[in-house]
Amino acid sequence: MAEKVSSMGRLLDYMSENKKVGVFGITYLDEKLRGILKGDLIVLGARSGAGKSTLSNIIATVNARLGVKVALFSLENFKDDNFVEKAYYFYKKEVGDYNLSLRDFASGDFDKSLEALEKAEKYAEECYKGINIINRQLNFSIEDLKNGIIDQVKNKGVNLIVLDHLDYIDKYDNDTDYTHMNSLMKTIRELQDEYKVAVVAISHLRKAYNSKEVAIIPSVDEFIGSSNKVKEATCVIMFAPDDEENFKMAKENLGKKSTWCCIRKLRMGGIDNKAAKLIFNTKTGDYDKKYALYAVNYSGTKVTELETE
Repeated sequence: MAEKVSSMGRLLDYMSENKKVGVFGITYLDEKLRGILKGDLIVLGARSGAGKSTLSNIIATVNARLGVKVALFSLENFKDDNFVEKAYYFYKKEVGDYNLSLRDFASGDFDKSLEALEKAEKYAEECYKGINIINRQLNFSIEDLKNGIIDQVKNKGVNLIVLDHLDYIDKYDNDTDYTHMNSLMKTIRELQDEYKVAVVAISHLRKAYNSKEVAIIPSVDEFIGSSNKVKEATCVIMFAPDDEENFKMAKENLGKKSTWCCIRKLRMGGIDNKAAKLIFNTKTGDYDKKYALYAVNYSGTKVTELETE
């Protein structure tokens, strides 16, 4: 008699390979995607001004607070840049000086409250507790990234990699942009398959000014380099400044910025026809929990507000 195949076993094995390991720390994405899965290679594409490093820092620190072991490849930032920015937002709130710029804070060119600085330093240290940070390095290659990920996963038990960002990994002398990005994405995917680690990778977008009607919501065609960024990703999420809304907010000095967010690719989900307008609070350094929901056309040139779900 033939042995029965247990479909339950197959399903449980599949679920184990894709179980939830983390969150985004952004309400809209956590409600929509239900968090970050073990098998995810999530690419966040962001136009200039959309806060790429801020996104990576939010994802890393929120997950660290939840006990997730995180490695942050902060390849755009120098040592302690992330730490100083976290301390800056805390300090502003502590002393109530929301006109203090990050540049002045970093240089120490302001009337300091030593008590508030001490509290800010402790807060920042707590935020980055449990996060392994790999900062900007000269000639950081695909091989360096590969060795770094293997070390973080095998020796430090990391189960979430945040990579900020893809475009700061140097190509070899004979590589074109296309072959470099193909090799990079293939390497990340192979490492995921072998070590079962979730990866969230930030990527810059080129300026979308090649047509008469500029897209409000970026398309996947705006990625710099190879389309393999999209092909290898399990999920592609696009961010862009909401210029019209931000112009109004700047005039009223509200201390907030508006950002468009849209899921442009989702494994077992396809392309979403909705986008969210997120509000970033420049006083606290976090996104508001509330957001507005919009319908968006395929090209991203038209949006229509919907009732919040």
